[in-house]
Amino acid sequence: MKGQISFEYLVIVGLALLVIVPALLFFLTFTRGGDDSVTHARVAEIGSEMIAVSSEVFALGRSSWLTLDTSIPESVENITIINNTNSPDELVITYRTKNGLSQGVFFSKVPLSNNSAILEDSSPALVFADRVGVVSLRFTSGGDFVWVDLQ
Repeated sequence: MKGQISFEYLVIVGLALLVIVPALLFFLTFTRGGDDSVTHARVAEIGSEMIAVSSEVFALGRSSWLTLDTSIPESVENITIINNTNSPDELVITYRTKNGLSQGVFFSKVPLSNNSAILEDSSPALVFADRVGVVSLRFTSGGDFVWVDLQ
């Protein structure tokens, strides 16, 4: 009788392990991929906010300015502006994922620039690099364009 109870106990433990181990592996795989999707969503939010604020300050007119306080994830490498003559300017956010570097590209309806930029075709202008946490970005209208600088 004692041998039968021990065997039933082993069967129950074995079945429990057959359910728990695959569930644990699935959970770990799912959570690893979640970091990239959260970062991607945050980058999309930051880029959209920056484009919206630049359009708003452009509409307000020359010498007007707005400040955007936003939280930058650790995986963001840099934010740059690429000026294009015949197409909209681009705001490019470069960030790390588990598969390497990725970029979020946002097209601006207004010309963008900053202190490190020359308003020429395809000249990249670095807004900032290697900044993590809350940052303040100042958007200033120059009349024909919007300056984007780290405050």
